[in-house]
Amino acid sequence: MRKTLAIILIFVGMFLVVIGILAQFYAPDRLEKTPLDVHNVTHLSGTAELGGESVPIKITSTTVTDSDKSTDNVVVWNNASCVVKDEDDVPDCVSTDDPGNRLISASTDQFATDRVNGLAVADATKYLGADATPHVGLVNKWPFNAQKKTYPYWDDTVGAAVDAVYQSTKDLDGIEVYVYKLTVDKAPASIAEGIDGLYSANTEFWVEPRTGDILNQIEDQVRTTTDGSPVLSIQAEFTDKQQKDSIASSHDNLSKLDLLEKWVPLVGYIAGALCLIAGILLTLSTRRRDEGSSNGTREKAAVA
Repeated sequence: MRKTLAIILIFVGMFLVVIGILAQFYAPDRLEKTPLDVHNVTHLSGTAELGGESVPIKITSTTVTDSDKSTDNVVVWNNASCVVKDEDDVPDCVSTDDPGNRLISASTDQFATDRVNGLAVADATKYLGADATPHVGLVNKWPFNAQKKTYPYWDDTVGAAVDAVYQSTKDLDGIEVYVYKLTVDKAPASIAEGIDGLYSANTEFWVEPRTGDILNQIEDQVRTTTDGSPVLSIQAEFTDKQQKDSIASSHDNLSKLDLLEKWVPLVGYIAGALCLIAGILLTLSTRRRDEGSSNGTREKAAVA
């Protein structure tokens, strides 16, 4: 019985140590990858200066993964964005013939990114087709385990990657976030359909570094004609509800990562080591006991 118990303890100990090793060294490679079943809707609110009039606006961006086109290393995304005047209980988006003339802009985009570092892949046409618009840099999230450094971030209006510079570290409802700032200064761009002009922007991204998720985004955009006449300016950021939802989701994701990357290895190593030690000690104790019994039997036989 003691031998059997010792074998069981050693087996369980080895099993737990292996689980700890896998959780520490193998799980991160599997967990720290963008899922292939994302359906994310973000909401921003603010104001816009349009035609000399200040109006409340809301911005909705829907980003969905295309699992059929994605691979183990690359994820394909479809995005639709809409900016509308926040009037008369307007829906997230309206058509160009909206009776209230509430549509400011609407666009769609398709891109492919690396599932770990978040960067747009160089051979996007392989996943999106020959007519796809090439993207460069980060597009919709930061990499896992983001660093305090400058990252290239895709700006669709400019049609190029712009530096997103690390600014500071802040606390957002108990979550440490890195703040990055993207600055564009009077860049030539298409400011409206068929109209070229100048585009300026100051955008802050509040990023949870372990997952690379954006928990808040603050935008300040100005579009003018080439001679500097104002056409459109927008100031907006994540709605309060969007921030609360993003923070809650981040807390949940971080808890899962901590469980699998910290607590499972720790418990595996400690519990496994205790089981191994107990099994080895029990084996040695059983062996000494057996040797003692054997010596006693031999002594009795010699006396007889």
